[in-house]
Amino acid sequence: MAEGAQVAWHNTRWSPSPHHESARSAALSVAVIDAVPAADVTVREALATVDLLIITTRDGRNLRAALDLETDVAYVSAADLLFTPSEMRQCLTLAGVPDSATTLVHEVSGGHPLATRAIIAAAARKDASWANVTATTASAWAAEGIHTALTAHRKELSDLIPDTEALGALLISERPSVSLAKTLLGPDDAERVLGHAGAAGLISIDESNGDAVIVLPFVEAILRRLKPGDDATHRALLQRMLAWSREHGDAVESLAAAAKLRDIEAMADGVLARAGVELIERADRTVELLGRFSTGELSRRPVLCLVMALARSTQAGGRVDGRAWLRITIDAGERSTNGSSAISFEGEAASLVARRMLGDTSAAVEGARELAARAIDAAGQHALPPHLGAAYLQQAATTMFVIGHLDEAAEFLTAGVTTAGVIRGDEMRTDLAALHALRGEVRRARDDLNEATVDDAEPERLLQQTHVTRTAAQVLILTENGEPAEALALLANESPRIARSELWPLCAEALLLAEAARFPGKVPGMTTIEKWEKGALVAPPPYWRARLASGRALVALGAGNRHLAEDLTEEARSIHHQPAVALTQARLLVSMGRPHEALAALDASGVPTDPRTLLGRALLTAVAYHAVGDATSCTQATSEAARTSLAYGATTPWLLLGASERDTLLKEATQLPTRERDALLRAQRLFPLGESAGQRPTVTLSRTEREVVRLLATGAELKEIARHRHVSLNTIRTQTRSIYRKFGVRSRHEAVVRASELGLVRGAP
Repeated sequence: MAEGAQVAWHNTRWSPSPHHESARSAALSVAVIDAVPAADVTVREALATVDLLIITTRDGRNLRAALDLETDVAYVSAADLLFTPSEMRQCLTLAGVPDSATTLVHEVSGGHPLATRAIIAAAARKDASWANVTATTASAWAAEGIHTALTAHRKELSDLIPDTEALGALLISERPSVSLAKTLLGPDDAERVLGHAGAAGLISIDESNGDAVIVLPFVEAILRRLKPGDDATHRALLQRMLAWSREHGDAVESLAAAAKLRDIEAMADGVLARAGVELIERADRTVELLGRFSTGELSRRPVLCLVMALARSTQAGGRVDGRAWLRITIDAGERSTNGSSAISFEGEAASLVARRMLGDTSAAVEGARELAARAIDAAGQHALPPHLGAAYLQQAATTMFVIGHLDEAAEFLTAGVTTAGVIRGDEMRTDLAALHALRGEVRRARDDLNEATVDDAEPERLLQQTHVTRTAAQVLILTENGEPAEALALLANESPRIARSELWPLCAEALLLAEAARFPGKVPGMTTIEKWEKGALVAPPPYWRARLASGRALVALGAGNRHLAEDLTEEARSIHHQPAVALTQARLLVSMGRPHEALAALDASGVPTDPRTLLGRALLTAVAYHAVGDATSCTQATSEAARTSLAYGATTPWLLLGASERDTLLKEATQLPTRERDALLRAQRLFPLGESAGQRPTVTLSRTEREVVRLLATGAELKEIARHRHVSLNTIRTQTRSIYRKFGVRSRHEAVVRASELGLVRGAP
């Protein structure tokens, strides 16, 4: 800061020291931007250092020229007017603001001097404690303060921003941009308006691509209060904005423009055309827009009821309302059968999603098959726009995917790809990639992703589902290629989005697989998966509950925790019978030295259709045959495993095997053709065992002792445990002493900690 620079306040005027020029014109500029009443001398004195910093920390000539309303100037960009974080810290420290508040003020104001002054003014005027100031409060102060200044000095602003109404028209949009400005205002007017607004520091154009207009949150709040002319002009602008948003695939922009036009049909048609992920990720805005209409009005278009259900359910405390809106969606869908063919289709699809999310499995399966048949038939007769037919097939496929009918899901997706437009087709290919990756068809999954040219630069154009399925496909492929660390990093980055999706179990299986590959011989924590499950609108269907329990059992076996594996396998078998569960049962039987029973279990389950389970089955069959002394069958099964891996690119089932079992099969592989031998050697290179894997000391507890350990972990007294188990207190004491001895511990706390380490309980006190 320039030495000797001082500021003296005189009502609405201020005069810098002689060191600064253009005092008169600068005084007018400060009067324009000052949101503090002239009589409030105390507050104005507190803000003196802010103005001083504006003048002294920038190139004085350019900054004063930009603010000088009495001269013809070349405007500087808004970025040149903004405070850096270090300048903001210096400014606020001198103004008496604590360091803890500087980050908040900078985040809200974006470094904008006007917003900074407005926030400090409001805090000083209200004598507010900075510890109690939230981002929402600060943003409201900034918006209100600057709006006061803009209103009070509109005449002076006319030279700086002669197109206030045009700028207001532009900024009634959700996401202003250069292309939208040209659409609404025309190329020449847009250039003039954006130039003036940028010079005033109200907006900033991203020079790297020339297409993004960054509007600071408080500026958007201010300018939305400005009416863009008369009603006819306003509606014309909104109609142009609606067309522009649909062309650019902006779901929230389209919804907002249609809502402001009070056009229910346009709202619904926009959602059907591009139901982007942003409708859910910006749930508060979506709910606010739809909340402008009554339930009866929204029920005219079932898809709007569904969007309200999805958006409301993602809000804090909105799950009950979300489920209520799902039921409203079903009612609206049933009433839509009396409407046109298009509305009937919409109602059927929306009802299908609602029933699926409410857990009505049988009705959802029946509805998915009927909807898919109708959509395929309508596509053949050209009775339905391609993008709608594909959207309905995608929802039918998602239903089958979620419920566990994977073959039918693949059938519906394949049919949809052939009829869909470019965007829908790419999204359905992405879903197919996830399905193929889950099944272990790694090469097909990779090809699907390569063909699905999804644009990462425009994530808001993607469906919520597409984000999740693409993540799952990428994670599974990375893990199969021996890159589990990268897979886990990707999952961590996408975790918030996964938590909002009903397809989270797919990512949970991918997570289990990646953790098993990254940390062999260890039982992974369940924190992330539990968080996803807790955030889900409904519990996963039996298919996925059994599949996840089965996957956890396999990981537990790999870590030497047979007790946990037994419990999880029994849980999986009691929920849903499927080849993956039979594979887990066989793995458990082999580990218990019961190879004949393992072979019988595999034979009883039949031949699986997915390559990953098929490969795991062949590997376990080979191990079991070796254990019973059938060398020929062992070699044949080993060869089958190698050929399956070569055909599909799957490798992760190798994680099923312990060190001695791997050595056995690699020895058998020496008798196989080179390509088959190399396939197994590749799996060994990709997934080596950790130093402690397979060597962890095991603790053998009876089923009764495991139940007692779980009750000990709840903090229950021994008397309570005895009553719960319907046994005597002495019996419980004897069982507890036995547990302590086997664990090598001396106290309940130590026993619970050890049980947690072994995965027998979910945590230690």
